[in-house]
Amino acid sequence: MKVTLLILLILFSISLRASEVLPCEDQVESDIKLIEFEFPRYPTDTVYDGDGIVTIQFLVDNEGHLIKYTIKSSEPPRLFDRSALRALKNSVFSKSNDKEIRCGIINYDFILE
Repeated sequence: MKVTLLILLILFSISLRASEVLPCEDQVESDIKLIEFEFPRYPTDTVYDGDGIVTIQFLVDNEGHLIKYTIKSSEPPRLFDRSALRALKNSVFSKSNDKEIRCGIINYDFILE
């Protein structure tokens, strides 16, 4: 069985916007770029054999370190969360000259072929 993961980024450089989930309204409006991207793995220990999507909102400091994250949505609920979070934590983000915390949103689409 071949597993293909299709990763969609909102505006590739990850669009920034305010949200109810994390306190993003006070964060700087600048681009967060992915320097290294980790692809999530489709869970092999699940009996589910369909597609899914996980949307994560996150905060990054001026050094590009992940500070905080929250799962905004997950379908099916919780099934792909661990894999998506692992991929986010292993990704490397761009540094910023600003001393502000930046807010981003990323979608991980899991497609089973």
